[in-house]
Amino acid sequence: MISHTSNDECICGCHNPLEGATMAHCAACCRQCPSCQKNIDINKYNDHKQKCVLSIELDYFDKHRKEWCEHHTGKIVVISGTTVYGFYDDYKNALQVGYDQCGLRPFLLKEVQLVDEIFFLSYHTIISPTYSCPITTTQILPYEAPESGC
Repeated sequence: MISHTSNDECICGCHNPLEGATMAHCAACCRQCPSCQKNIDINKYNDHKQKCVLSIELDYFDKHRKEWCEHHTGKIVVISGTTVYGFYDDYKNALQVGYDQCGLRPFLLKEVQLVDEIFFLSYHTIISPTYSCPITTTQILPYEAPESGC
């Protein structure tokens, strides 16, 4: 059941007590986003969920980035919602803590640094005479700022 909240994005009468809604309904017209808890129209749900996942955690990280850089630069932070589960030396330990503490709920692992490194992912397809299907390879290239003004 979806309960009434003031931040609904579904416009059906089930959520709006001003339109005489007296009970919650099962999600026939909308779904509740696990990240922001909004009731989203079923036709817009997938787009909303992709944009919303980890947005709270990323905002929280950005608010505390400078503070954390003073003592935790290079460490991996584990965040779910606005809860920090610690700072770790490597992704393996951070990931284990994330699974242990959050289970199947979304959580963020992010290296604490003043400026994020940006990488371009480039996919190349190789047609090989020995294989019946193309082989796709991934190449990770560090971002290099253009020499001109922008």
